[in-house]
This record gives sequence, C-alpha cells and structure tokens, in this order.
Amino acid sequence: MPKTDCLSQFHENIGRFAEFEWSLSSGRLMPEDFIERLVRLKEASGLTWSGMARAIGVDYKQMLRWRNGVVPSGGAMDSLYRFARWVPGGLDILTGEI
Repeated sequence: MPKTDCLSQFHENIGRFAEFEWSLSSGRLMPEDFIERLVRLKEASGLTWSGMARAIGVDYKQMLRWRNGVVPSGGAMDSLYRFARWVPGGLDILTGEI
C-alpha cells in the first residue's frame, strides 16, 4: 500500500474513533447498542470472551462488566479500539458503520 494511502487510512480511522469517543462523552455514557457492538466484535474476532479480554489487555471480569453496561475507561477504550483495528471489519463494527 502506498504511503499516502496508509496515511489517509490512518486519518480516517482516527476521525472515526474521535467521533465514537465523542459520542461516549456527549451526555450519552455509551452508544445504546454498545453491548451489541461488543458481541459482534467478539464474534468477528473468533475469540472467546476470555481470549478477547486477554487480547485487549483487560481482566475477564472487566469484560463481563462491559457486557453488563459499564462504560469502558479511556485507556480500556483505547485498547478496545486498537484491538478492533486488527479484526476484519472490527472498526466498522465498533464505530457502528455496519
């Protein structure tokens, strides 16, 4: 991939994440369908919940909290976003594009 294409993709991804992060801080604590997005991301990754937690770098109990509606912290949300980048279609799933 040419360097300009990589840079364009990077800027697009950062913009999508900034919009997603803004929606979390704009009065709505998390998108209404965040739990569904998390489930879809897990399914797309092919990992178990425990495996996904390890890949993101959080405790399995934290993953359970997210599945029950607890808002991920800034650092954990960043790790979740980074994980989603490596899952085919993961950013689209996480940001609600699909």
